[in-house]
Amino acid sequence: DVSVSYRSNFKYRKSQTPEGEDFTYKREFDLDVVPILFSVTLLGRDISCLNWDFACGKIYPTLGVGVGVSNLLITNFRTTGLPPNGDSSPYPSFSSENERTHRNNFTYTVQLGIEYSYNDCCALSTGYRWFDAGSFKGPRYLRLDTGSAIDVAGDAWKMRFRASEWFVEFKYFL
Repeated sequence: DVSVSYRSNFKYRKSQTPEGEDFTYKREFDLDVVPILFSVTLLGRDISCLNWDFACGKIYPTLGVGVGVSNLLITNFRTTGLPPNGDSSPYPSFSSENERTHRNNFTYTVQLGIEYSYNDCCALSTGYRWFDAGSFKGPRYLRLDTGSAIDVAGDAWKMRFRASEWFVEFKYFL
């Protein structure tokens, strides 16, 4: 198989309290993940002890792996809710901001499920999928509360995207 999928926009919002401080700020960003995967799925369909006849079809287990690349788009990256600073008083300030950062990253999946094939014309499968888009860095350039931009190349915020997923697939055979 070759597949392209879209995972809905993930919204990361985490409140953090610096050690020894009495205020809390929020790190936030949105993340779109679009993987392109080459997959191999082993079906228990032709192994007599692993399939069961059921209503004009067969039920059997599936085991699959996939490798490819994910297109990761980080948007609205910011740190908000910091105490007032200089001209921002009396309003909270922010420490960094970046509108869009694009990354491509190695991705893999492993899945285990069960499939029902009806009369060799269509199939319905469901199961568990582990999805890992690996580690990647956040924005390289950030805008400070003063309005200036800084290059944080070596200190870019590092993140990872992994997901445990339940999947449902419908297949129609031509």
